[in-house]
Amino acid sequence: MTATKRKGVGARFLDELQRRLAPLLESNGFKKSGRSYYRVYNDRRYDVIEMRVTIYGSFEHSRFTIEVYQHDAHKDSRHTQHWKTFPTNESNVFCRNIGDFIPDGHEQWWNVRETTDAASISNEVAKLLEGVVIPYFGSWGPGKRPLFTAAW
Repeated sequence: MTATKRKGVGARFLDELQRRLAPLLESNGFKKSGRSYYRVYNDRRYDVIEMRVTIYGSFEHSRFTIEVYQHDAHKDSRHTQHWKTFPTNESNVFCRNIGDFIPDGHEQWWNVRETTDAASISNEVAKLLEGVVIPYFGSWGPGKRPLFTAAW
C-alpha cells in the first residue's frame, strides 16, 4: 500500500487559484499546461501565464507569483521542436513579473497560509489579468506591437 503525500499550502492554493481563474483564461483562448496557461499565434508564437510557488516555502507557509511571457519560437529553430515545457530563458523569450502591471511596478509575491482568502486573491489576480495583461499581449499581427521589448 502506498501512502498519499499531502500537498503543502502553496500547491493547494495554486490548485484553487487555477480552478478559479480557468474560466477567464479559457474564455480568452488560453489552454492549461501544468501551472501555465498559453495561447498560440502564427504557429509558434506564444503568450504564456505561469503560476509559481517559492522553493523556500514550508508545508504551512508559502509565497506565489505569476510570470508573464511572450515567446517567439520560429519554426526553423532546432531548439523549439521538442519542448516538454515552455522555455523561459532563451533570447526569444520576453518575461515580466505580474508586479510590472501594478502601479508601483515592483515584483509581486503573495504570502499564502492555510487561512489565506483564495477568493480575494483570485479576484485581485483576475482583475490584473483581464484588465491589463491579456489586452496588452496583442495578437502578433500587423499593426500590433509586442507587449515586451527586447533588451538588445
